[in-house]
Amino acid sequence: MAGADEMRVGLIGLGHIGKVHLAALERVSGLRVVALCDRDRALAALAPPGVAFFDAVEPFFDTPLDTVVVATPNDTHAEVALAAMARGHSVLVEKPAARSRAELEALMAPSSTGARVHFAFHAAHGREVEWARLWLAAEGAALDEPVEFDCAFTDPYVTTMGELVPAAVSLGDCWSDSGINALSVVAAFVDARRLKPESADLRRRGPSGVTVEVEARFTFGDTGRGKILTRWTQGINHKQTRLGFSRGASLLLDHSRQKIELTDPAGERLVLADFATSGERLLNHYLGLFTAFAEGRCAPAEEPATGRRLHELMFAVAATARPTA
Repeated sequence: MAGADEMRVGLIGLGHIGKVHLAALERVSGLRVVALCDRDRALAALAPPGVAFFDAVEPFFDTPLDTVVVATPNDTHAEVALAAMARGHSVLVEKPAARSRAELEALMAPSSTGARVHFAFHAAHGREVEWARLWLAAEGAALDEPVEFDCAFTDPYVTTMGELVPAAVSLGDCWSDSGINALSVVAAFVDARRLKPESADLRRRGPSGVTVEVEARFTFGDTGRGKILTRWTQGINHKQTRLGFSRGASLLLDHSRQKIELTDPAGERLVLADFATSGERLLNHYLGLFTAFAEGRCAPAEEPATGRRLHELMFAVAATARPTA
């Protein structure tokens, strides 16, 4: 049973990411997983002692819960979240929370049950992202404002035959999954309200025509410019963000290695922080996310207005991107 000061959590979806959710939730003080739900009954073996398992949503929603964590396939996030909210459960929804403007508006509308929606952007909780954001807040005056960003998120999700690997089938496409993840990192350093899509190119692959590469370009403020590249065909998992500042310095966040490097205007490089030995990267993301949630905090990207804006940017890029060979 959950203690008096613990939040009762139900987790729905026990695929690749759902399993990471469960591992992180079990380690965070203030949260207690009391119920799991997945239509695959074989996954009942994952339920820790004392945690109920359901293979259907109705009895799962009948469980007394303070929050439902939605980690189902990407194209079902909004549907599942809305169903949970209709039953009075507030939700923490894995990105993307919505795949269309209509879904987003439905999620953001006041719920008749009083349930609330919380965005979950795990990359925004990377230790290197959180450290760099706090460091810039304390020490960044000498660098002045960011005037440039270059963000690349690559994943080994497409085979040489052009087919999605099994773990990626539920993700949809590279922009709605990796793209909004990258946007959540950018939002830690650039006000998302200032971001404006400028142009974008996309590439599709395979019999189903899945979008496997997108390069999106943005402007912000008077002269700021940025680029996000998402690619599923490179065969590696590598993610990094470079921030350029008006006085000539740059900051490189190597998300894959959990490392931050500063290059000063003279070209001298200095490693500011290195979290490579702090544990598995993805698990660290969710430990940070759920710890913040338990403490009533969130990443800048997860503020309601910013989360909405990031989804709107995701939709705008997808609608205007030009197909390339």
